[in-house]
Amino acid sequence: MCSTSSFLVLFLGLVSCPLQSCAENANNHLGTPRRSTRGAVKGANSLRNDLHDAVSAALGDGHGFNQGRLLDIRRVLQPMWSSTLKNSDGRIDRRLLRYIVNRYFMQEHSISMVGLEPESMNSSRSEVALLMKHAPMYVKSVLEGTGAQKGFSLEDAVGMVAALERLVGDSGSEVLGDIYKSMSRSLTSSLTRRDLSLAVRKYMIRWMIGDDSEAVEMLEANATLLEVSFADWGVIENFGEGRISTFIHEHQLRAASPSAAAAARKRPHGSYNPLQEKFDFEDIEAIVGSIATTFGPFWETECASIKDLLVAMDPDFTGRIKLSTFYNTAMNGEWRFSESKDYLRELGALDESSAWKGPQVIIPNYLQGASNCIVHTKHYRVCCAHECETFLQELELVIGSPVGSVEQILPVVQEMTVNLSDETSKLTTALASQLRRISETHGGQVPLHGRLFAQWLHYVFPRECPYPHKAGIASMQAPLEFGDSYLASKEDMEDHVAEGEKLTDSSHIGDGEGDAWMSQWSHEEELLSDYAHLSAPWEGHRAFFVLMLLVSSAIVGGLKWFRRDCGKATSFLPTATTERSGRHFFSSGAASKEHFV
Repeated sequence: MCSTSSFLVLFLGLVSCPLQSCAENANNHLGTPRRSTRGAVKGANSLRNDLHDAVSAALGDGHGFNQGRLLDIRRVLQPMWSSTLKNSDGRIDRRLLRYIVNRYFMQEHSISMVGLEPESMNSSRSEVALLMKHAPMYVKSVLEGTGAQKGFSLEDAVGMVAALERLVGDSGSEVLGDIYKSMSRSLTSSLTRRDLSLAVRKYMIRWMIGDDSEAVEMLEANATLLEVSFADWGVIENFGEGRISTFIHEHQLRAASPSAAAAARKRPHGSYNPLQEKFDFEDIEAIVGSIATTFGPFWETECASIKDLLVAMDPDFTGRIKLSTFYNTAMNGEWRFSESKDYLRELGALDESSAWKGPQVIIPNYLQGASNCIVHTKHYRVCCAHECETFLQELELVIGSPVGSVEQILPVVQEMTVNLSDETSKLTTALASQLRRISETHGGQVPLHGRLFAQWLHYVFPRECPYPHKAGIASMQAPLEFGDSYLASKEDMEDHVAEGEKLTDSSHIGDGEGDAWMSQWSHEEELLSDYAHLSAPWEGHRAFFVLMLLVSSAIVGGLKWFRRDCGKATSFLPTATTERSGRHFFSSGAASKEHFV
């Protein structure tokens, strides 16, 4: 015999559990991971131990890194880490690990690590070449072992950065053996201050030329040829002397401070004695090891001068220069602008989408291309800085999340200035609307590390932020890797200049309100990780609504059962049809292109 109490037991059983507990159960049922708080709070000692273990995994004991340096790296990585997507254990996947490590090296050293370039991010098999050569066990045990299964922590990222910094510094040791041999010195002999300058000079030539031993011999033997080959050789040589002076000054300070001297003895800095002015092999290792990690910021003045020349050819502020104008400048004496059309296309520095202007060189893509990297080694390149990093860092600091709303992003971008003249961003009404379209595509949120947002930033800051090509379009091939055709012939330049003069131009094409100057815009998204489990803003209380839906269904079902089996009329209940809400998710999978419904 049934009664109303039977139904009430069913109803009360659903609503009597605590709301938070029921919500969590509903979320788990739908596959939404709960955020783990394990390890969220760590003591200073525990953190130092984690960082030490991470570096030791790559380099072994005796790696020579002090805890202060590791904490400095962590502070730089923290904003990036806070804005990347985590799994339920608060860890990131391998592709995001490579992404933030590469950004660190570009921010701090203007170094692009081979295997970590943005062009290789979509390859699950790509790995940083320097680690593969010098720390294969680290790659096998950490990057391809437990980390590949469970994800990577912030300490893993710090460890990878610290390992790479040390390996970049140590990579000069291989060249020093040849230098000592060319100077008829044994590796155990000490060098005078004068011999040290000669050794560093020889190192700078080899570092910048690469493996071409014949060219190295010619340049060392002919000072005039050296100055012709490197227009700024005097500046480069002064930089090397500056690293020597810095090394000597640091050791003088340590000699004057007992506590600093005690700390220095724990690190392998050689046995240099400021009173004797003698330098052993480890001293020179330390000096040349600092060259790679400090040269990029030093060389940025040269990159700035190249940008000034390019900007002068961009009166419409589109971040683009007609290829004909680019070549016309080269034909009139600016030899740096001589890359062939095919090579510019390979670099991703060519926009061929405009019928108004014809082929155009994209300023930031060209500046950050491999042809403007001053140093090319097997494992890393020293390149022009990524100016867009400044804007992305500010957004990450303010938003502190993998995604942001239009209302969060626009005010921050509106306050950004482009240069020391407080020139504002190119944030037009059309671009604000475009950001809203990106947000609508993703259920009200804009992924900060998606291709569409990077594309939007490019059009807001067309001279600073590179245009993000879809996966597989561009590469970081060095000129010699591309082949002899990386330079345009005089005939090709003349043909493009003549063709450019025929094209119709518009003085208002860069006003930002029309579609003409944004002809390269693509609606295809690419993401570095799987955002599918992130809820849209209107789903912030999804678990609560799911709970209510379950309760409502139970009520309706229970009353139907009650009416059928107990013979009670329930005409006071309305009939209802539950419609499934539409939801837009997007996922990169293996970084494939995503389409939305």
